Amino acid sequence: MKRASLFVLPAAAICLSVAPALVPARAIVINGATAANAAAPADDPGWANVGRIGSSSGVYLGDITVPGHGTGYWVLTAAHVGAGSIVLNGTSYSPVAGSAFQLRNGDNSLTDLELFQLSANPSLPTLTLAASAPTVGGTARLIGYGYTGAVAPTYWDLNAPNFPSSPPAWTWTQTASPSGLWAAGFDYASGSRGTERWGDNQVQIASQVFFDGAYSVQAFGTYAQPVSGSAQLAPGDSGGATFVKVGSQWELAGINLAIDSFSGQPSSTATFELVRDTPSDVYAGNGSYMADLSAYLTQIPEPGTTGVVAGGLCLFGAVASRWRKA
Repeated sequence: MKRASLFVLPAAAICLSVAPALVPARAIVINGATAANAAAPADDPGWANVGRIGSSSGVYLGDITVPGHGTGYWVLTAAHVGAGSIVLNGTSYSPVAGSAFQLRNGDNSLTDLELFQLSANPSLPTLTLAASAPTVGGTARLIGYGYTGAVAPTYWDLNAPNFPSSPPAWTWTQTASPSGLWAAGFDYASGSRGTERWGDNQVQIASQVFFDGAYSVQAFGTYAQPVSGSAQLAPGDSGGATFVKVGSQWELAGINLAIDSFSGQPSSTATFELVRDTPSDVYAGNGSYMADLSAYLTQIPEPGTTGVVAGGLCLFGAVASRWRKA
């Protein structure tokens, strides 16, 4: 599947959505009609450790010692979400005043990750952190709090004369019978948010450094896919968790940060592919981006874990630097 040029959108509050098939099918996270994947999966990577901070998400790491900040009950979230009371298993836990701080890149610049300490013990396990970047092609399990929305897919005809390059603006026209150059996806504008959900996808964007409009972040990612149950981020999941399996064990590999968007793409929509009828070409849909925690392990160690802080910075070459604050 090819990749068209994109405009990338910032994600102050990203939420988990899921791509249905190209025929009406049950979605997992963006879903207005069912409660699909709204309980811990049988093969649970750490469902209870993912909590709600306001209208976004956070991850309880466990009872750990953070260098220079002491031992306690630590939560990791996106810096654009920030510290706050987190609801875990139906109970709200307050942050310790003054405990919050942002993580840093190898050049000492701030990154879009923030740690803070809880004032009480949630009595949840300590998560295992991934020691290396996820492998492209491997399975990623995304968990977060976000919108529900339409089950049936939405289609748009696109007026994009310079496709697949990105002109100043493409024109998107919703249609029941797409033809020529068209997009398929779904609309979550009428949905609600605040329900924890999970979904799987495949790691397709290798770990690299990108600039999100405010911070440089080492990150990996996925593309929305026309597969029933394939997970995609959307507003509300920022600060949530992405797990990968190493051997038989799930490990916390990423913190959910951002999504991108095609030129002119309607707000509150997720696109899982672009199709050009003649010639018959299919292009990948919206990307989801997660901070690669293996690059920051020396600042957030689990017991017995060490890591390497991210080094030099570069722009994420596949995308532009305009991001949406959701």
